[in-house]
Amino acid sequence: EFRRVALPIYNYAVWMKGYYSTNDDGQGLFYWVTNNSSIDDGGTTIIPNPARTQFAWKRFINDNPNVKMWGAVSIFSGNPSAIADSAPAFNAALLFLFNQYNWRKLVVPHGSYRINSTISMLDGVSIEGADNVWNATSDTNNYSTALHYYGTGFCLTAQNPQSISNLKFISRSGDQ
Repeated sequence: EFRRVALPIYNYAVWMKGYYSTNDDGQGLFYWVTNNSSIDDGGTTIIPNPARTQFAWKRFINDNPNVKMWGAVSIFSGNPSAIADSAPAFNAALLFLFNQYNWRKLVVPHGSYRINSTISMLDGVSIEGADNVWNATSDTNNYSTALHYYGTGFCLTAQNPQSISNLKFISRSGDQ
């Protein structure tokens, strides 16, 4: 686990090959800081020692962030963590984007994500799933990104979101 990487004394950079496994869309470049003021959000700021919050790994972001950078995982990925709720990863990513000026879009890579609790969209932030595929035979859209909701109440609440696109919402609990 990345949190167990030994704490360097000087500036240091590390390439993380993936969040759970190599090339799972959670990979990225992190650099070491000794003057951290951010909370550990599990995606862009990783604090290895909760007793020393001024030391942290910070993710270098050069493109639109995707939800797998915060640990969301596709249900059909073969990863045992896929049975876990991906809503906390969505919410952490959306909060990060809400507090940013450079990025306001959360990309959701191809896959199906288990959602057990409400995702809270925030003002001015958008979510974009992987491109959907048009099926000319049945004259329908086949979304390649789906959120499978197992919770109660609402899957998603929105406060002036910019947009939500290319996502299919599937209720597995009987709620809408």
